[in-house]
Amino acid sequence: KAGAKNYAVINLCDDDRDGDGIREKSYMHMYGGTVIGRDAQGYSGSSVRLMMTTQFNMYGGTIRGDKANAGSAIYMDSSNGCANLQGGTITGGKSDKGAVYASNGKLIIGGDVQITGNTTLDGSAPSNVYLAGNVKDNGKACDHHDCH
Repeated sequence: KAGAKNYAVINLCDDDRDGDGIREKSYMHMYGGTVIGRDAQGYSGSSVRLMMTTQFNMYGGTIRGDKANAGSAIYMDSSNGCANLQGGTITGGKSDKGAVYASNGKLIIGGDVQITGNTTLDGSAPSNVYLAGNVKDNGKACDHHDCH
């Protein structure tokens, strides 16, 4: 229906595996809310791990206090993955390779998104965005996925 909105609650719990909160063949649009303190230290990825054809659009809300070896908030290593960060805040994360880690795929950072206040695991240095490998940004938004 026109004007209808769908809402969901996603619980991301600590476990003994890679972070993988949101993973394969997934589409997520974050407009508000908070993801707090997911601990995947010892692994790569924490709250959002973009693998295969995963797409993550962040327009608002907060991801904070996550821990991982790489990508405490967002970890992207798929050529078909896309992270479109246009709003909201990513802060308080601890990772030696950035709160946002991208080694492949498409990363778009724009709008009024704030990626600040993230540090290495030992807290000794800033670690906000880490780019490695084949990351693309051709200035176009991620392909739209119609969720109706």
